[in-house]
Amino acid sequence: LVLPAHNVILSTGGFAAARDKDSYLAKYAPEYVEMPATFGDFSTGDGIGLAEKIGAGKIDMEKVQIHPTGFVDPEDPTNPSKILCAEVMRGVGGIILNAKGERFCNELGTRDYVTDKMMEQKGKSLDAKSSFYLLLSSTTSE
Repeated sequence: LVLPAHNVILSTGGFAAARDKDSYLAKYAPEYVEMPATFGDFSTGDGIGLAEKIGAGKIDMEKVQIHPTGFVDPEDPTNPSKILCAEVMRGVGGIILNAKGERFCNELGTRDYVTDKMMEQKGKSLDAKSSFYLLLSSTTSE
């Protein structure tokens, strides 16, 4: 089956799990290579590489989505792979505190807004040692 088209959009998933010096993350968003993330092991950019080999163009590769909250494994706190903590945790009243225990943003803001506020707290550098806390309790939701 051949479907003629002027343009084709191919969406193959992310590339944050590949973090070596030749990775897409290192090439297009090197500031995020050391940042913890909620990527799956499958998120290596293989689909992008296959498309490149047949001549596909790319746009907006530097636009990497950052999710501001993830659960940390207390047994392995510096592991760069985190478990996604969805917006619902902030939506039901969770508040984010910095390492000093201070609230610094409106938690109901967009992912970009909350992430930017977190980056401001850390001087534009979030890494596996950055400390933020998501406080969840019936008191905070009131």
